[in-house]
Amino acid sequence: MPPLRTILVALMAGMLASHAALPLKSLREMQKKAPEKLKIEVTEVDRKKSRAGGIAGFDFTITADVESVIESAAGLEAGDEIKITYWRPDLTRVRIAGDWPDALEERETYMAYLRVVDKDGWECEPAASSGSFGPVKK
Repeated sequence: MPPLRTILVALMAGMLASHAALPLKSLREMQKKAPEKLKIEVTEVDRKKSRAGGIAGFDFTITADVESVIESAAGLEAGDEIKITYWRPDLTRVRIAGDWPDALEERETYMAYLRVVDKDGWECEPAASSGSFGPVKK
């Protein structure tokens, strides 16, 4: 029988691995299944402190212009303005495992993998976790 220390280290490693970020293959599959595949330019970032389940984080509301459409199940077109809302933990204050969408920057361009949650105001949410946004060089 292995020493207790070896067993404990193996258990801890397994627990940490089970809470790790999603593998790249999973993120690519989520991107492929996203109903909205868009190239967007961020025009405004509204970030507010919040708590979810006792965890410090931020509520993001992103306003962006659709530059081009790769695929849109909801009928989005180039020139449309969209709002993207999501929550992200404050990783500078808490160590929490998981896979979170990136914080976006104003005047930057991204490939966005989204789902529309309200067609009236073109309100969207990330559809591919940390793979929801990819920077595009201008």
